[in-house]
Amino acid sequence: GVFLLLAAPVFAFAPELGGWWLGGALPAGFVPFVRCVLVFFFIDALLTPVHTAITANEKIAGYQVMGSCLMASGFLLAVASFAAGLPPWASMAGVAFGNFLSFLYRVAYLRVMIRRRTWHS
Repeated sequence: GVFLLLAAPVFAFAPELGGWWLGGALPAGFVPFVRCVLVFFFIDALLTPVHTAITANEKIAGYQVMGSCLMASGFLLAVASFAAGLPPWASMAGVAFGNFLSFLYRVAYLRVMIRRRTWHS
């Protein structure tokens, strides 16, 4: 909620804020890049409590490896977007997408964990 309070105006007024910050003409792809960064951090804000709930469990080695691989996939997508000649903001979109995949995996993992009630109290 706190992140949205701060990020929503930046997301909505990215062109105006960018113009005020950088003055005049914005670099090509500035607005989509800023918006992709905000999406990345929004997903990260959602992911953190889920990750904390999962790490309260003692048996998380497989979870950690898979979550890390999914997050790393975003960087592979970023490299692929550069190699394909896509605009620079597309690389940030790839990183945000990898973070989103990691979030989905963690939510699914937590749901299974809750069903099995494997955490220790």
